[in-house]
Amino acid sequence: MKFPLLRPTAVLFLLFGLMALRLPAQHVTGIGRIVPPAPTFADLFRVKPGDRVELDGTSLLAITDVRFNTASAAFFSRTDTQLVVTVPPDATIGPVSWYDRFGFISSTAANFQVAPRVTQFARNIPIPSTPADAIRGVPGNSILFTGANYADANDPGFQTSVFFQSALGGTVAGLVEFASGTTLQVQVPGAAVSGSMILSNPAGSVTTVGRFYLQPFITGFNPPQARVGDLVTVKGFSLLDATDASVGGQPAAILSVNSTNLVFRVPALDDSGLVSLTTPGGAFLTSSNLVLLPKLDSFTPVGGPAGTVVTLQGSGLAGTTAVRFGNTASIAVTNLDSTSVSAVVPAGAFTGPITVVTANGSSVSGNLFYVAPVVTDFSPTRARPGAIITVNGVNFTGVSAVEFTSGQAASFNVQATNRLTVLVPDDASNGPIRVTTPGGTAVSTISFQVIGTDPLILGFTPAFAGVGATVKITGENLAGATSVRFNGISTTSFVGVGGTNITVTVPEGATTGKLSVLTPIGTATSTADFLVGSSADLSVTGQINPPAPALGATVTVSYQLRNLGPLPVDGVTLAIGLPSGVDVLQATTSSGTLEQLGLGITVHPAAMPMNSLVTVALQVRLNRSARLDFVADASSDFPDAIPSNNTLTLSVTPGQPALSVALAGDGSLTLSWPVTAGFGLQSSTTMTGGWQNVTDVPTIAGGISSLKVIPSGTALYYRLRQGP
Repeated sequence: MKFPLLRPTAVLFLLFGLMALRLPAQHVTGIGRIVPPAPTFADLFRVKPGDRVELDGTSLLAITDVRFNTASAAFFSRTDTQLVVTVPPDATIGPVSWYDRFGFISSTAANFQVAPRVTQFARNIPIPSTPADAIRGVPGNSILFTGANYADANDPGFQTSVFFQSALGGTVAGLVEFASGTTLQVQVPGAAVSGSMILSNPAGSVTTVGRFYLQPFITGFNPPQARVGDLVTVKGFSLLDATDASVGGQPAAILSVNSTNLVFRVPALDDSGLVSLTTPGGAFLTSSNLVLLPKLDSFTPVGGPAGTVVTLQGSGLAGTTAVRFGNTASIAVTNLDSTSVSAVVPAGAFTGPITVVTANGSSVSGNLFYVAPVVTDFSPTRARPGAIITVNGVNFTGVSAVEFTSGQAASFNVQATNRLTVLVPDDASNGPIRVTTPGGTAVSTISFQVIGTDPLILGFTPAFAGVGATVKITGENLAGATSVRFNGISTTSFVGVGGTNITVTVPEGATTGKLSVLTPIGTATSTADFLVGSSADLSVTGQINPPAPALGATVTVSYQLRNLGPLPVDGVTLAIGLPSGVDVLQATTSSGTLEQLGLGITVHPAAMPMNSLVTVALQVRLNRSARLDFVADASSDFPDAIPSNNTLTLSVTPGQPALSVALAGDGSLTLSWPVTAGFGLQSSTTMTGGWQNVTDVPTIAGGISSLKVIPSGTALYYRLRQGP
């Protein structure tokens, strides 16, 4: 483009140099920058390499060379009245001159001002020790730029400034210490950070190809806690061209970096560590650690029952404080090293992820640990092939197979972690059900019964009754029954319903035993006995041991309570009345509960089936010499066929303890008597009085007290005496 100011109408205003001698031949009437367009008049004479400058005049085709100071420009276009040239890369501040084939014609009176050019730069204060040291420094150092166009000798106001990247954003100018056309010395400002520098003068700006590096500074890193393999972003200043990063001394791979951010991948570490960066400007070590979080990568085995030892693999596992299987903590954790931990599967654990906890944090496994499944029950417990049953239990996650005894693998659906629905396969047979997961195989404790075509009694109610009572039998394939038998006694007094229920009356002569139903296809017999009768018979027996104790002795009073049948009973009570003058030392029962209140002990046994036995034992001390009666009485909520054997009285009359004397060869006497509470040894010189308590301590062994005495010249008498 052309500016109107450069047209002939402005010749007198724009002409800076006149042609000498050849003016009539080649006449330049105007000159100035046209690309890029100049916003002001002064900018017409400020250029940078690559700009285009237009010369207007006459007979311009004779011009063969246009120079910016000493550098020749290339012609962009030319006519006899207009020349357009491109500012050469090596243009320097000075006049523009034009030549014809005979030589110099003329030049501008004023200098064209050219944007700065940098051929090299290096720190010169202080003097660098190595080439690498020449491109780094700290605020206050000086940098010497070598190039061109830093000053215009004809324009004292012409200045070249140097701008550094700023820690505050944007740029900050350095202090120019001196400048010439080819050299420029600048002091690094306080807020400068690493990066390319911008040199700017009124003619334009240039950005250095190379960078000047300052000491890096880390303001923080995010996240402050990370796992091995995570990405961490370091924030700070002068991070450009970082060559090395490390955590706790372990090299970390740098993925990206700019002046204020550096991203690295956390290397394999044993523990938390300080972050270090190295750039061409220097190194920086943080004062705070990157906290190493635990990371659980894998574990073996993948499942098992409580008590299984599981080895966990990962990183950052040093100092593991807890391992949880689901929500249940293991009570046996061993920290093998920073990459492995062993833990024992705790009782009560459920299938779920494993959590490892350290002082720095926790990590949850991506895979589930399969705790061995457990089958608690299933319903119905009997079914035909093709029927759907529900299996209940725990840890049904990841079920891979459900099997019936002697049957093919069954089709199933997992409804929940504690429930399955299963299709009974065609070839299933009686037996337990097996459920398999990655954690193991669970086997039911009860057997599944396959319903076939044979008649079968499943149960009956009530469990006992007398003659003439009604009994309901439930079963399968009972249609067309011809007879019902009570322990071999047949009756036809029954009604069948749908092949699964029969209501029958207990016949005369029936006795306790199995029930049988006869059908055209076979006979079904109950597994349990039907009890015939309407009452039970409680019987109480007992004994006192020893049967003839001495006064103050300890005896055992035992009662045996039996149910002689035929019916079972509950609500049983055995009440034992105690005589005065005894101390109960201990009371036990083989069944139920026992309580003592005053001079009575009451025993409440559990339900007593026929022929069951309950034993009650009392240890008592006899403190009275009269006859002592212990009375036991049994009762229940059921009628008793023979109430006379429900009550038993046990009696005992304590005797005086006997004192025995043995004479030894040395004339000493050994006095012996049973260890009896309340009795002591006395001596006297006469038989009629003057009895004194013997204070010597006897020797006790095997329930016998013994005392060795040496009689004096005066005859001594000894006796046992109750009381103080």
